[in-house]
This record gives sequence, structure tokens and C-alpha cells, in this order.
Amino acid sequence: MIKKSRFIIIALLICLLLSGCQNSGSNKTENKNEIIATWVASEDTIPVNLPYIVTFRPTGLGIRDGSSFSFEISGFNIYVYSGTNSETWSFSINGDKLTISTLTETIIYKKTDN
Repeated sequence: MIKKSRFIIIALLICLLLSGCQNSGSNKTENKNEIIATWVASEDTIPVNLPYIVTFRPTGLGIRDGSSFSFEISGFNIYVYSGTNSETWSFSINGDKLTISTLTETIIYKKTDN
């Protein structure tokens, strides 16, 4: 129960972060492509089907790996749509570490400076 509560709190914080970035700076021109945070795959893990770089942007979560993906964040899952294939990725954030898991692999990413 405690673990589930922690994930709910993290999900709410991410939602607040993303909505706050969209609404902040009324006198500024908003840049929806501005990167809020970036994570890079740890040296001890080599992604096979997951990307090396993960970024948070005001419009949502984006993953850059040379391919075209679209995303939908729902609860604790990232739904990834690529062509006719779709897959659910679960994720968690603990401090400066982001963990993304699929059915076949789990990759730990470390937060970097933008």
C-alpha cells in the first residue's frame, strides 16, 4: 500500500510539474519544446529496445532515439505508439534516477544537466 501511495504521489507531482510549466511565465513566449529534464541510460545498462536519452518537456514526455514515437502518460504507464506496434512502458522516478521497464528489459537512467 505504501509503494502504491508513493507512485500516486510521484504521478501527481509529474502532472503538477508539467501543468505548471505550461501555465508559467504569462509575459514570456512559451517554448513547448523546452527540455525540463533529461536522463541518459546508465553505463551499466545497454538499451536494446529502449532509447538512450529520455526528456521531459512542457507538452509531456518525449523520447529521442532516431525513431518516431508518440506518447500518452496514464497513471504509471507510458503508452508508446510506433507505427502499427504499441507497447506499455512502466516508469518510476527516484531522486535523479528514472527507471523504465518493458516486458523484455529494464533500463535505469541518470538525470543530467540540460
